Amino acid sequence: MPVGPELNSKSTFSDNFTSLEMQGTTILSPEVFDRLVEVTQSLEICDRDLADARQIQANLANMGDPRAQAFYGLIERILEKIEAGTTAKMGYRDSNTQRTNQLPSMAWREDLVLTPEKEMQLEHKAMQLQEQLANSPALGSVKGRIFHRKPLFAQTCRLVINDNLPEYAKLGPFAEPGEYKAVIRFSSGQGTPYSDLAPDVRGVAIKWFTIQDQETDILMTSAPAFIARDVDQFLKIAQVMIEQQIDHSGMTSLVNAGFEFVQKALAAQNIHEYEADRIARAITGRAVAGAPPSLASLQYWGTVVRLGNYAVKPTLVPETSTRADILSDAQDPECLGKDMFLRIQKGNITYKLRLLFFVSEKLTPINDATKIWDNTPAQVDVGRIVIASQKSGGEASAQDINKMAFTPGNGFQGLSLTRARNPIYRASAAGRGARKREEYRRFFIQE
Repeated sequence: MPVGPELNSKSTFSDNFTSLEMQGTTILSPEVFDRLVEVTQSLEICDRDLADARQIQANLANMGDPRAQAFYGLIERILEKIEAGTTAKMGYRDSNTQRTNQLPSMAWREDLVLTPEKEMQLEHKAMQLQEQLANSPALGSVKGRIFHRKPLFAQTCRLVINDNLPEYAKLGPFAEPGEYKAVIRFSSGQGTPYSDLAPDVRGVAIKWFTIQDQETDILMTSAPAFIARDVDQFLKIAQVMIEQQIDHSGMTSLVNAGFEFVQKALAAQNIHEYEADRIARAITGRAVAGAPPSLASLQYWGTVVRLGNYAVKPTLVPETSTRADILSDAQDPECLGKDMFLRIQKGNITYKLRLLFFVSEKLTPINDATKIWDNTPAQVDVGRIVIASQKSGGEASAQDINKMAFTPGNGFQGLSLTRARNPIYRASAAGRGARKREEYRRFFIQE
């Protein structure tokens, strides 16, 4: 019987390494290293195992982790097995489809290089977009958010972080189970306050403070994937959307502008015709007739952040079977916020806060934000959001919440597009005079 940590010779290399992490062991221990080598050599290795091992080693090296050096030995053992004898004898498969990582993998790869010069360019572009919006007659020269300008519903809520989370999820802002006072803000996606009846993506932002007083934000939208692949494409799309909003001064939204119009506008921003076609279809495809669904019935998805050594996307899932039709007047241009108010008078609105973990470049790519992650086998419900009717004073008002800045990097290290969005959000918050942490921290003090 083998000694050492419990590992599985039928699992992928990445899953076995994650198992070691969960068991609190380290490959710097000779016993653990030997056991991982033993299991690795018994694997029916595929090329993805080798690629995963190399990427994990690269990530550890970038983090200054001493385990990176030990990985050179592991990779050599994998190469020895592949090169020795025939591929049939050694069990090597040149395929990525045979086995799938079932646990979160540290083999994520981030291609973005964000230099200080690039950050300055992003901040400058954000300020330009904000100035353009402020010149719109519909806004009366008032600077505000570049996107998600119109608040639909905002109030204090409760975040309940679950106990007994797996070790790979019990990190950062989810390290301490319990109940936290938080705020939540629902919004429409664009930078002009269109009627709630205008088709649009909906957004949600959550803010809370950890026991260690770490300000933490999660930003999500009702679109399961981002419309832009990367930050440069995102800014080109933003330019098109803002120009359209200024030209029409609140009369229509971009989704109603027509497919050909949007496609030509995107092409004018030097977006390749195939990408312009994809983006135009994604935008105008939101133009669905009829009353919008309730905010309480929608699922929301975020972009990629780093939790510990893992890459994750957050998602907010309605916890119970929630009716999608609007309880208020479905033709009211302010129906979405009124619907939420009516719902919490009848009972709490609850969502599951779920983390989707990176497992492979095929299923959960880091560098292409247009890919949906819902088919990842590694998912953990880390907590619940509870929105209840407010009966006491001293809570943050909707006006207080709308003046706060929500930044996707608060509490996490952003990856890829998320990291590139941070300077854009900072510039937007500064441009509109968002409130500072010391001005709203009092709203989060536990009673």
